[in-house]
Amino acid sequence: MMNDDNNSNNNDFWTAWQLLDPLLPTGGFAHSNGLEAATQFGFIDNGTGTGIDVLTFVLDIARNACSTLAPFVLAARNRFDSYSSEREEDDISAWSKENAILHAMLIGNAPALRASLCTGTALCRAAVAAFSVDSSRISKRLKALKQASRPNSRVGHLACVFGAVCGILGVSEKITIRMFVYVTVRDACSAATRLNVVGPLEVAAILRKSTKTMEDMCEEAIKRGSDVHIAAVSAPLAEMFVASHDQLNGRLFNS
Repeated sequence: MMNDDNNSNNNDFWTAWQLLDPLLPTGGFAHSNGLEAATQFGFIDNGTGTGIDVLTFVLDIARNACSTLAPFVLAARNRFDSYSSEREEDDISAWSKENAILHAMLIGNAPALRASLCTGTALCRAAVAAFSVDSSRISKRLKALKQASRPNSRVGHLACVFGAVCGILGVSEKITIRMFVYVTVRDACSAATRLNVVGPLEVAAILRKSTKTMEDMCEEAIKRGSDVHIAAVSAPLAEMFVASHDQLNGRLFNS
C-alpha cells in the first residue's frame, strides 16, 4: 500500500520500518489508550459474552487518532518537509504554538495529556539517536526539536513530534498518517493481549481485520487536511475511558 504514492521512494520504506519497530524506545507500550479502563469497567467483552469486542474499541481509538490528532501530525509534517535555514526559527515557533493548541485540547484529560508528552519527548530523543547519522542537516533539525520539547512543558506532544520527524526525514504525507494510526492501534492491541482480554493469535487477526477501515479513515484525514482548528473527538466513549484511567485501583498501564 505504500507504493501508491508517487512521491514515495525507497527511503520511505526503511524509515517507516524503523519508526514502526518496537525496538525504537518511545514508551508507547506503556499505554493502553483507554483499553485497560474500559476492560475494568466491564465495557469490553473479555469472554463473558457482555460488552463490545476489542476490534470495535480499537477502531474507535483509530477514529479519534484521525479526527483529533491527524491534523497536528499533518501540520507538523508539512511544516518540516521543506528545509529552509532562514525559516528554521519560525518553523520551531509555529510548531511550538501548535503543540500549545493540542495541549489545551488535552488539558481536561490528564492521562491522555501525560501519555502524549511522555511518548512525544521519548520519540524525539530516539529520533535524534537513530537518524542524526543520516546527515548534518537532519541532525541539526532533530536536535532543534529535542531542545524545544520538554515533558514538563506544553511542547513535545506525540502527534506534533511524529509529524515533524516524518517531515524532516522526507516521509510522504500518506505514509506518515498510516504509520501514526497503525502504531496507535498496534499499542492498543498489544495492551489487549497483556491484559489477557484476547490471545496473541486473535489480536493478530483483529489488527488485520481493522486495516480496511483504518485505510478509509486515513484517506478521510488527509482530505480534511492540516488545519489544527478543525480537530475534534469523534469517539467520545473511547476518550472517556482514557480520562478515567487514574480512577482505577490497580493499573498495569500508564494510560
